[in-house]
Amino acid sequence: MEPYLSLVVTARNDDHGGNLLGRMQAFVSGWIAQARRYQIPSELIIVEWNPPEGRPGLIDALQWPDDLGPTVVRFVEVPNDVHARYDHGKALPLYQMIAKNVGIRRARGRFVLATNIDILISSELAEFLGKQQLDGDRMYRIDRHDAMNEVPIERPIEEQLEYCRTHLIRVNSREGTFNVSRDGRPTLSPNDVATGESGLLFGSGWFAVESHVKGENFRWASESAEVLLPAARGDAGSSLMIHLEPGPATGGLPLELVVEVEGEPLARLEIDRRSWIRLPLAAPLPEKLMLRAKTQGAMAELDLRPLCFRVFRMDWEQRLPKGIAANSLQPSVRPEGIGSKLISAWNALQHVINKLAHGGSLVPLTVPVSPRLRRTLKAYLEWGGVVGLVVNAIPRLTRKLSRHVVTLPGTEICPAGHGLMPANGWRKLNDYRGEGFRDAASGAEIIAAPVDATMTTLALQVEPVKAMGAKSFEVALLDEEGHTIGQQTVNGLSYLKFPVKRIAGQSAVLRLTFPDTSAEGFGLRVFWCGWTAEGKTKKVAEGLSLPWGAGWKRDPVRGTMASWGTAELILRASPRPLFLDLESDSPAQMEIHDAAGRVLASFTAGKRTVHKLEFAIEGGGLRVLRVTGSVPFRAYGVDWEGALEAVAAVQDQPSPGFLHTNGCGDFTLLSRERWFDLRAYPEIDVFSMNLDSMFCFAAHYGGAREMVLADPMRIYHIEHGTGSGWTPEGQVKLFERIAAKGIPCVENDEVLAWAKQMRRLKSPLIFNHEDWGMRDLKLRQIALRGRWRETGPQSE
Repeated sequence: MEPYLSLVVTARNDDHGGNLLGRMQAFVSGWIAQARRYQIPSELIIVEWNPPEGRPGLIDALQWPDDLGPTVVRFVEVPNDVHARYDHGKALPLYQMIAKNVGIRRARGRFVLATNIDILISSELAEFLGKQQLDGDRMYRIDRHDAMNEVPIERPIEEQLEYCRTHLIRVNSREGTFNVSRDGRPTLSPNDVATGESGLLFGSGWFAVESHVKGENFRWASESAEVLLPAARGDAGSSLMIHLEPGPATGGLPLELVVEVEGEPLARLEIDRRSWIRLPLAAPLPEKLMLRAKTQGAMAELDLRPLCFRVFRMDWEQRLPKGIAANSLQPSVRPEGIGSKLISAWNALQHVINKLAHGGSLVPLTVPVSPRLRRTLKAYLEWGGVVGLVVNAIPRLTRKLSRHVVTLPGTEICPAGHGLMPANGWRKLNDYRGEGFRDAASGAEIIAAPVDATMTTLALQVEPVKAMGAKSFEVALLDEEGHTIGQQTVNGLSYLKFPVKRIAGQSAVLRLTFPDTSAEGFGLRVFWCGWTAEGKTKKVAEGLSLPWGAGWKRDPVRGTMASWGTAELILRASPRPLFLDLESDSPAQMEIHDAAGRVLASFTAGKRTVHKLEFAIEGGGLRVLRVTGSVPFRAYGVDWEGALEAVAAVQDQPSPGFLHTNGCGDFTLLSRERWFDLRAYPEIDVFSMNLDSMFCFAAHYGGAREMVLADPMRIYHIEHGTGSGWTPEGQVKLFERIAAKGIPCVENDEVLAWAKQMRRLKSPLIFNHEDWGMRDLKLRQIALRGRWRETGPQSE
């Protein structure tokens, strides 16, 4: 039988890392037990590289059960004379990645997992693999949980896993390597941005503590950062104080920060410079807060991390006075004062001095410029410097007074909390002479989130662009089916108001049309777009994330969007069939309606299925479709047939190119076809460090999109001796040992430079020739099936 999964590892019986045979025995016995329990047709390929003289081979040194179940164990030996061909063979007894390539080349499974000999697979992960539902166009990764080394090797796999679960040391996640308590709860790092007395802890989405100057520590945060709160802080509410600053991922725009509790928004804040934010929280405190940043996906040079914002301090304000409820106070943002700015500037200067003093003869410097400072300097130049500002002082004041709504430059034209979002037909946010705006084409779309009112008033502060031949013209507002809602005249700088009839609880798509005579087709400049005071709804409108409209809730564990009966899809009209990847725990009667309530499709959902729905929506533009189900349901993705790429329910990677390469040598799973297309790991005569990361980037840009398997699926790594492999505590000792032996290695900066090239070219870099994995060498192989051994060389 063709195995479904091939596991490839490499080792030699030299006691590398201490108790090698004990750790390896736990690995092989654990996998055989899990494969038998979950009926996974598999092969375990062990590449024995450069076997040491005077020691038994691994097949004899390890114990094997009489019944291997659905697993075949295969040994492939790379002899000493082959190892001696490598330049650093005397100093480096095992070429880990080249050895794994030997096993991958000879793997027979549909999927191949490259892992290591001191890994235990959790039952949840084994059950997932046993379902045999892996996607051939994915690269599967997972967090590595490091456990103490006294795993009871002689006990059943269940007891070994329980030991690991309760004897953890650290977790290796996408964001970094972090120490944890024995049961896996996060712990604070030395000099962290919160104190132990606060009871605050940092969950997923945070990077390690950094410091550019002595005394100023900070943590960068990705798009979604989790803050764990203490169980109690007395009988009254508390206010959480966070000192933060927008990062480069905002692309120079203000940071839009949404604070969520159990998936529901608690606050929506806009921050354009270093500030303190205050979050009043009522008692009892929630278990955790989620800080979600909306960014432009920009990144710093040679740093693929999504650096959305950094936090310098997080602590509790004094307890609120008696009689004042925490929920009666609104969240607030307070930019730091002049004293704090001077301190920050002084710290930045010290950082520059330190770089110049220790950076060699040519020092690359990254100068952080806040969005506010950038816009100020840009406006200064656009006005013609000091002379221009003085000469145009009165015209500037007159123009400012003539505007009904004045917004800060760099601020999105649709205010936070109004539930409006520019869609198709808009240029990116821009600013000129201190005014922020977006240029709109005729037909520009505005998506309006659900409101609790039936009549609202949409207002826009606009003016024609200079390239428009006519300075006075009519602007019409249409609904998604093309019906005219209202019409207003633009004559220079104008303030337009459109009464809009809404259906409570439903999203809407609105379109602006006008006679566009500009050369580039974007003739209307919009400075502000929002609901007026008389048309504003009572509650803050929810933001939307296309194609998922109202009625969905993110489930990051399952990687789905969940609904409890009715939800919206916001899609561009298409004559092609719609593919909807749905799942429900029990049979569900499903219907899809258009904005007018017409039933477009009806079907039955249950077990996860991609439903092909034959209906067409003519006319172009975005449309709001309502999906209703008789029971709760989950969506994994939605796509029109023929589209370039399906829209996933929950994005697998928080930033393009920011892959989970931390500990990737312990778990990288792809289809055998993908491994062969990419020619596996780079076969370079260096230390193995970072070669696995190079392959992950090649796989990603070769079309194997990364999927990080979520908790409770885990791999446990049994701790080895300090310095034998990479750990935070042993990295200095490891690198000193490598340097002392004269073994070169690929630096992380080199990997990031190659990754940047792959990102630019949208193509993988292939490092190996066609004969990778020692294709043409006849290596000795032994297949182990219970007590039976089959020996014989083969070329592949």
